[in-house]
Amino acid sequence: MLANGKRRLKAREMLRLQGFPDDYQIVGSYQTMGKLTGNSLAISCVAAVVNSVIESLAVLRDQF
Repeated sequence: MLANGKRRLKAREMLRLQGFPDDYQIVGSYQTMGKLTGNSLAISCVAAVVNSVIESLAVLRDQF
């Protein structure tokens, strides 16, 4: 699948980049999958941000 001479990611590749397991069932068209995957958040990134916020709040709490 080429777009402007460049290979587009396959639906499975998009899901992998976002941290979905390989056995995740793909439902819908390529366009729908692209939109859903593009709007999702990688769990590992969310966990890293949340942990950082928790640590920062703990430091602030200890200062007061």
